[in-house]
Amino acid sequence: GNAAWRFNGRDGGFDAGDTLLYALAAGFRFVPWVYESMRDRTLVAYLEVNGEVARRDRIDGRENPDSGGHVLFLAPALQWVVTPWLILEGSVQLPVVQDLNGTQLEHDFRLQIGTRYRFSVFRR
Repeated sequence: GNAAWRFNGRDGGFDAGDTLLYALAAGFRFVPWVYESMRDRTLVAYLEVNGEVARRDRIDGRENPDSGGHVLFLAPALQWVVTPWLILEGSVQLPVVQDLNGTQLEHDFRLQIGTRYRFSVFRR
């Protein structure tokens, strides 16, 4: 799991509310069934819980009542470790709690896909 605080900035009288981001995940490795080395290709399924708690925005010093709130997502995810250096991953975040302040658009879902490449700055 992890947690982070995002300090949002100001621009021209608009001050976006800061946001607490949090996540907790559990995974199960399907392939290989028996892990032998870092060079093994692996396929891992995860179930994640992600959330955001946002403060209200401010416009010209006044609080916007139609901003901020709490959203909780349930996110099934897959991660494929192709090589020790290359990882492909994706998840679908499905909102299960949307406690938004005032009148706001709700989330339908979020699709996240990504790749990571590990590299070494200092070679041995």
